[in-house]
Amino acid sequence: MDLRLIRWPSRAGTLAVRMRAGGGPEPVLLLHGLGASHVFFLPAAAGKALAGRAVILPDLPGHGDSEDPAGFACAMDDLADLLMELLDWLGLSRVSLVGHSMGGTIAILMAERDPGRFTGLLCAEGNLRPEDATLSRRLAAMGAEGVRAALPRLVGKFAGSGLDGREDDLLYAATLSRCAPDVLWRYAAGLVRTSDTPGLLERFLSLPVPRTYVYGERTPGLEPLLESLRSHGVPTRMVPGAGHSMMVERPDVFDRILREHLAPKGC
Repeated sequence: MDLRLIRWPSRAGTLAVRMRAGGGPEPVLLLHGLGASHVFFLPAAAGKALAGRAVILPDLPGHGDSEDPAGFACAMDDLADLLMELLDWLGLSRVSLVGHSMGGTIAILMAERDPGRFTGLLCAEGNLRPEDATLSRRLAAMGAEGVRAALPRLVGKFAGSGLDGREDDLLYAATLSRCAPDVLWRYAAGLVRTSDTPGLLERFLSLPVPRTYVYGERTPGLEPLLESLRSHGVPTRMVPGAGHSMMVERPDVFDRILREHLAPKGC
C-alpha cells in the first residue's frame, strides 16, 4: 500500500499524516480513537472500499508518530478545528469522514462546522452519549498523575489479552504505550466533557450529512442508542463477532459496510 508520510507543522505540534493519492471520488479522512493511531485504519485503507480513492490518515497530536501537543488543550472542539485546518492546508474542499470512537465524535463536530464540505460520515461507535465514555471516564477521573501510575498496568492488561488471542488488544497496547500520560488524561477529560454535553446525540441526528453508524456485535449497552438512530432514519450496521475495534477484528465486514456507505446510492 503506497502511503506517503507528511509532517504537518500544526499549532498543536508536528502531526504525522499518512496519505495516498487517488483519482476516484472524494478523499476519505479516517480518524482514530483515544490512545490509538492511524494503524487501526490500515486494513480499511488497503480494502476494496477505498481502492482508487485518496486517503488521509493522521495521527492525532500526542498519538502515534505525532508530537506531543504541549500547551494544546486537547478538547474535542479544538481537535475538530485543528483537523479542519489540516484539510485547508491540504487544499481539500470535499471529503468523506470516517471516525472510530473518539475519532467519530471529532468527525461529528467537524461535520457541524461545515456540512457542505463533507459528503458523508461513517461513525464507528463514536461517543454520542455519556454512557459511551467508558475508558475515557476512568482515565479522566484518575487525574494526570493517576494516569501516569496506572498506564503501565493498563498497557499490560491489553497486551495480556492480545497474547491470549485478541489481536486488536495487542495492537492497542502498542499504540497506547506511545501516549504520554498527561496527554492521554487531557484527551480523556475532553472526551468525557463532550460525551456529557446535553443534546450531543440530537446534534448528530440533525446533521444534514449522510450518516452510517457501525457497531460491534460484542459491544454491550447499545440497544437504546440503536433504536434512537433507527427511528431517525440513520442506517446502523453490525459487525458480527467483533467488539469496539471492529475494523481490526473483522476488516472484511468493515470493508463491505464502508463500501456500501460510500456508494453513490448511500452518499
